[in-house]
Amino acid sequence: MEITLARGRVAGPVALFVVAALAVFGAAYAAGLITTLGYEKKTLTFSGYGTGTNSGGGVGLKHMVFFEGQTFFTRYDAAVRAGSLRIGILETFGPIGDKPHFVKAIELSGRGEVTYRIPKTSVYSVYFEGSPSGRGYDLSYTVRWRAR
Repeated sequence: MEITLARGRVAGPVALFVVAALAVFGAAYAAGLITTLGYEKKTLTFSGYGTGTNSGGGVGLKHMVFFEGQTFFTRYDAAVRAGSLRIGILETFGPIGDKPHFVKAIELSGRGEVTYRIPKTSVYSVYFEGSPSGRGYDLSYTVRWRAR
């Protein structure tokens, strides 16, 4: 087995290792051994007139398979100066209007946890975004998400 890359070829054992590592990760996640899925720290501003900033970053999975009965958890620490922080999860595929979708708006500064019980096995997308109240939003947040 060979994989051709822009700079040459990768031998079969390396490709096999990558596939095996992904399979081990998937099995560990399915067995409940890996529960932390990501971390993000950002500052978001939007004036309501088409201008704003988005600084910071994160690491982790925002699109993945969740299984029926799992609980999705997001711990947050938010400084909300205007607007709100929206924490959401929705099914990625399926008929429009018939997808499970959960969103929680955090309107006050503070720390907390948001939970959502997964209603059916599917691919879901997780998102964190500012939401305006009046003419925009101004917030900073740190989130960590996981599933159990």
